[in-house]
Amino acid sequence: MKLAITPIRKMNEAAIGYLLRLAVANGYQYLYRLVDKRQVNKVLRCQPTHHHLIDSLLPSQAPDLSPTSNPLFKTTRQLQAKICLSCIKHEGYIAEEVQNPHITHCSQHQQVLIDYCTQCHHSLVWDISLLQGRCTHCHAELTANRNLNIEVLTQTQVADCLVAAHFIKNPQTTLINPNQFAVDSHYQMQIIQGFELLSNTQMMQDWSQQSVQRSASAMPTNMSQISIRLLMSLLQHQWPSLENIGLDGSTSKYSASVDVKPLKVQLTLALELLGANREQLNQLIELQLVEKQGNARLSRHSIIDLAPLLRELNTYSCIPNMQAITHHQQMLLHNDTTLTDILIAAKNGRLGIGYCANKNLASSIYCEPQQLQAFALNHFKNKHQHIISMDKAVHITGCSLKTLQLLRKAGRLRQPKWFRSGLDNYCLRDDVVSIRKLVETGQLDFDF
Repeated sequence: MKLAITPIRKMNEAAIGYLLRLAVANGYQYLYRLVDKRQVNKVLRCQPTHHHLIDSLLPSQAPDLSPTSNPLFKTTRQLQAKICLSCIKHEGYIAEEVQNPHITHCSQHQQVLIDYCTQCHHSLVWDISLLQGRCTHCHAELTANRNLNIEVLTQTQVADCLVAAHFIKNPQTTLINPNQFAVDSHYQMQIIQGFELLSNTQMMQDWSQQSVQRSASAMPTNMSQISIRLLMSLLQHQWPSLENIGLDGSTSKYSASVDVKPLKVQLTLALELLGANREQLNQLIELQLVEKQGNARLSRHSIIDLAPLLRELNTYSCIPNMQAITHHQQMLLHNDTTLTDILIAAKNGRLGIGYCANKNLASSIYCEPQQLQAFALNHFKNKHQHIISMDKAVHITGCSLKTLQLLRKAGRLRQPKWFRSGLDNYCLRDDVVSIRKLVETGQLDFDF
């Protein structure tokens, strides 16, 4: 390809804007007659097109357009077309800042950037018509929609509005898989919708309630609120509508849905909801009570699907005399019995349980008290764990941490010699069991 004219690139001009001017200067009617779609996409991303002439005229690296991060995309560079009409009319070019997904107004003219046509309502695409201030679909003259009043927001606030708009479109979002680039269309409308949700307390409460009601009836309340919690964790600005959103799990929920859809969450949240550690989670995965995405080992990037566990638990019915296992928390701690132990025992038929969705998973699982106590005692007796933490030793023995530290100084609560670090926080299980027996029989001598 040989070009008769190669205009000088203007300061702060968008690479795609320069490519459009290059096409106009050489008499092209449409951009794709100069370069193909693949090369246009490369220019938008500021990546090499492998076309020697174009690469020699454009920057080789993409500058960072925004200091604000966004969980929806990894690179702060927007691919959809949006323009400032005043820049085109008075300056004859498209500024690089229009590809910043976190700005809504031109910094020079303070005008709202346009991303769609008010006549045909189509989103704009990158083509030569933009340099004439015309729609790339119907070729009508572009004008701002005066009925859409976009507030002048900080880049952090714009990022939050885009996140909120994503949750409006996807109210059951439990996990964000970011795109490489910002690819949303109808940019203005999304900013406005997100801003309305984040600035209107009643609208936020309505959305939160609808989000909970869309969840399956088998979900404990804290699981049905995952989308709300995720939204709140991703926001970077303090919005007034979030002040009265209660997420303590005590709010009753109503749901007509019985279908338990996939409930995929990141590892940290999965461990919190299950009250488990990584070793216990691996046990649940092996029994197919929960599913791990991919074959890689567990890491902070692992994705866990909790839906199989909820489907399993939903098959258990509560019967008279059953109580929630949370009523026996001290007894379970005393016998080093965890929620994971109970779930595994129920799966293997060694413990009868009932299930009734409550505020969290532990309060939703029911068991006959005597059977639960017998299971916990037997479980503790048969446990083959040689090393336990001092915190756990407090619960098992019923002694205070200070008393255990004194017993350690007296040589009656030994440290594991083969542990490489954190020796002060761990002890041998056999010693803990011996101390527990002495406490239960009243033979523990505190005079040492």
